[in-house]
Amino acid sequence: MTDIDIDDILSFPYVTVEYKNDDCRIYYDKNIYPNSEPDKKFGFYFWVIEVLSYKEVQYCSDSELRILFYGYARYDGFDKIYLGDKEINGNEGIGDPNIGILIKVLEELKKMEKQYCETTFYE
Repeated sequence: MTDIDIDDILSFPYVTVEYKNDDCRIYYDKNIYPNSEPDKKFGFYFWVIEVLSYKEVQYCSDSELRILFYGYARYDGFDKIYLGDKEINGNEGIGDPNIGILIKVLEELKKMEKQYCETTFYE
């Protein structure tokens, strides 16, 4: 999951999360177990990406991107959530975080957990 290229991440489906004048995207991959039955809820990988600068006002690898966090959920809910990305951000943390949008992202991830996971530990 950490070895994935940013262009590959940007090719996945995404959900846009907005808060005031800011936005970010949750890219996700439901193919956590490639050989599984397609209608089963086995979980998903996700990457929360913010664009700091735009090239032609779009999310692309030529833009200055920041991975806020990433992780995965299995059939029974979230398993791991990692903060930042060393390869892209240069460190493990999030500088100048917009707490409002982070709250919105967590709310959206909770919706995705209910949609793509069979059960969850926390309601």
